[in-house]
Amino acid sequence: MHRYLPCHCCANAVFQAMPKVKIVTILRHPIDRAHSRFVEQIHFAKKYKKREINNCPVWMGWDKFVDHAINKIRSCFRSVPGKDASSDRECIHHNNELGWSIYTPSIMDWIDKFGQSNFHVAYTEDLKFDPLGVMRSIESHINLSPFKNYQNLNSTMNA
Repeated sequence: MHRYLPCHCCANAVFQAMPKVKIVTILRHPIDRAHSRFVEQIHFAKKYKKREINNCPVWMGWDKFVDHAINKIRSCFRSVPGKDASSDRECIHHNNELGWSIYTPSIMDWIDKFGQSNFHVAYTEDLKFDPLGVMRSIESHINLSPFKNYQNLNSTMNA
């Protein structure tokens, strides 16, 4: 769901197609997600010999990149006339390295559309340390009977 979470029109589109669907999203710790995206962008910058990401020199390192990105987001907030959730979301998500880790505005769009009881958030950290607990919470959310034969639940894949 991550690709759809920050999309400003996706909650409405999904609701139009499936208004009674139960939503499950699994989120990574925001700083881990942002840093991973930054590292990925460094890789592509080197591969394609780019000097910047989002108008920010990649060679300044993570800490300075975060400072720069936060300043850009704050500047966007100040430049938007009138404050509402959609303008905040646009400022936040314009910077996909850091902004996409600010989950709250996007989550609120989905909750506003589907209701709190139809939206479930799980976290990758919980999945790592208590995979069965996470699976049970998802099963409960979507009204499934507990599955009894999970295999390899504690295995790490694609990491």
